[in-house]
Amino acid sequence: MTRLGDEVWEGGLGVRLLARCTPPVIMTPVNFVGASEGAEMAAGQFDPYHRWLGISPKDQPPNHYRLLAVDLFEEDPEVIRDAAEQRMAHVRTYGLGKYSEVSQGILNELAAAKVCLFDPERKAAYDKKLREKLKASKASPPTLSKQPETPEAGAEPGAGAAPAPDRAKPAAKAEIPKAVALPVVERPRNDQARQKMLLIYGGAGAACVLLVVIAALAMSGRGGGEPPRTSGELPRGVRGGGEPSRTSGELPRGVWVDVLKQVDIGRDRVHGEWKRTDDGITMPGTPSPQMAPRMMLPVRIEGSYELRVDFTRHIGQGVVNILIPVGLRRCMVVLSGWNGKAGGIEQIDGRRLIEGNPTSTRPSVLINGQRYTLVTRVRTMNDESVAIEASLNGKPYTAWTGRESSLSLAPHWQLPKQRRAGLGGQCFAAFHSVQLRLISGTASWATSSN
Repeated sequence: MTRLGDEVWEGGLGVRLLARCTPPVIMTPVNFVGASEGAEMAAGQFDPYHRWLGISPKDQPPNHYRLLAVDLFEEDPEVIRDAAEQRMAHVRTYGLGKYSEVSQGILNELAAAKVCLFDPERKAAYDKKLREKLKASKASPPTLSKQPETPEAGAEPGAGAAPAPDRAKPAAKAEIPKAVALPVVERPRNDQARQKMLLIYGGAGAACVLLVVIAALAMSGRGGGEPPRTSGELPRGVRGGGEPSRTSGELPRGVWVDVLKQVDIGRDRVHGEWKRTDDGITMPGTPSPQMAPRMMLPVRIEGSYELRVDFTRHIGQGVVNILIPVGLRRCMVVLSGWNGKAGGIEQIDGRRLIEGNPTSTRPSVLINGQRYTLVTRVRTMNDESVAIEASLNGKPYTAWTGRESSLSLAPHWQLPKQRRAGLGGQCFAAFHSVQLRLISGTASWATSSN
């Protein structure tokens, strides 16, 4: 079940993850295991947090920073990303054993922590609540459980003294409450890091201002060098909302061009709450195919080409689709369709991948948290026949050759503009890079009219 409005996700394993992750809580391992594993954990025989991640019971449930094994309130996104990938790679090694469901559940938690801390707005909200929680825990007095008195070293035990085995009972130290065991010692380091970042950003800002002034002076002295703009067009290099500027003109042949950087979310979004982050553009999940998230890529393609997409599915078991134009038709490469049951090219002669489609690949499974590269090659011939080949992480994935007229898309995956490629799906995923290489024909940067 997924409730997009409240940003609450529930995967097939019963893991409840908070996509906005404002409350600093993580579910306990018993919540995402099968009956036998859950009974084993409840009996205290197995603790995946302690065994696999070195998180002792006194630190459970762990906050995002403890889960990823980084400093509390770590500011460097590269440190967070690398730590998350290392942890997920380690937990993934247990995915084929008796604890496969446990492994998948913790992988989902690690992915959710990474997504939260990598997004500046979500991280700020999470840090605020975590600081409040730590402050409240530190302010409240410790409530130690009363222990039986033991004789001091060298003293004779009295008549009511406990037997000798009970004296070697160091468990009292392990029962110190979390309020005492959570001193925030990383704060000074973070303050220094924050001051350092402010100095860096301040210097960079001053340098940018200086460059703008120099450029303005150069342009004012040149006179008449800038081509006339159409009505309402912003100057080159300027775009509202923090989006990168889009270059005009045609794309060269035989050269990989990163088109994802030129996406204007406000203009290219078809449906869904897409968002640009330091790691690319994120796609939200949705419970209904009639509300499938779609994003057009800002390039108009007429000819043969290759499209290379780097992406990571973080949460959910849903589909990731790459929408590709083929002449005046459009189809899509499907990955992890029907929760991993099928993938391939859809639609062929009106048939979907579970309805006798000849390109169907079964199963088609994506592992959450793992980065994938899909390369799709589209070739158009003069006799209106086309060839489509796709590889995933360097291995053949699916292929088809036939008439262009055989290709189609379901209505809820259509894009409003002709000859435009696009991204879509029904899961929480991040697209890190989308590169286009023109083989023949033409490709040009799209505008609001095309």
